Amino acid sequence: MRALRRPADTAGALRFATASLVEHVRACTRAGVQAGFHCIGDAAVEQVLTAVGVVVEELGRAAVRACRHRLEHVEMAGPPAVARLREWGMVASVQPAFDAAWGGPAGMYAERLGPARALACNPLADLSAAGVALALGSDAPVTPLDPWGGVHAAVDHRTPGSGLRPVDAFAAATHGGWHAVRAEHPVGPLAVGAPAHLALWATEQTLPGVLAERARPACRLLLVDGAPVENPL
Repeated sequence: MRALRRPADTAGALRFATASLVEHVRACTRAGVQAGFHCIGDAAVEQVLTAVGVVVEELGRAAVRACRHRLEHVEMAGPPAVARLREWGMVASVQPAFDAAWGGPAGMYAERLGPARALACNPLADLSAAGVALALGSDAPVTPLDPWGGVHAAVDHRTPGSGLRPVDAFAAATHGGWHAVRAEHPVGPLAVGAPAHLALWATEQTLPGVLAERARPACRLLLVDGAPVENPL
C-alpha cells in the first residue's frame, strides 16, 4: 500500500529535553567515554549539537574532541551542522543504502519532505569534504547487510555532487567503523604491530573500476588476528 503523501513541513517529535542531552554529554565527556545519539532529522541533529556546544563551553573543545562523540543516521545536516561536527571531532554514522532506496526527486524523501529538502538528505560529499569522520553502515535489516552495495550507493548518490569518491567510500566502509567506535590501532590499520584483520578480494580491476561497473569482488581470504577464517563471505 502506498504511503499517504505528507506536507513538506511535517516534522517529528524530539524524544528528550535538551537539558537531558547536556547532562549525558557532560557525564560522558568527564568520564572520557563516547556518547552516541540516534538523530536522523535536522531538528534532532541541531538539538544534539546544541547540547554538545554547551559542554564545549564548560569543559573545553579538547575534552569533547577526545571522546569522539557519535551521531547515528545523520541524514539531514546543513553546512553549520557539518562545521560543528568537524570542529568538535564528532563521527557521522551514515547509511548510503537509504539514499539508494529512498533518495532522488521522486523517492520517499521527496514525498515526505518535499523535493528541495529531499535533495539535501545524506550530504556525504559535504561531510567528507569538511573532514568529518564517516562510518558507513546498513542499519540491517532496514536495508540489506551488503557492504559492497553500501559503498556503491555512497559513490552513486542520487543527488549529483553528494556522493563520495571511491577511495573515501571504501575507507568509510572499512576503517571508518573502527574509528567510529574508537577501536583503531594507534599505529594505523596497515602497519607493523597492528592486528592482522585483513580481507583479500579477487578482482582484476582497480577500485574505481569495480565501483564504476558495480562489480562484487569475491572474498578469497579473511584473516582475523592473523588467523584464516574458513568459508569467507
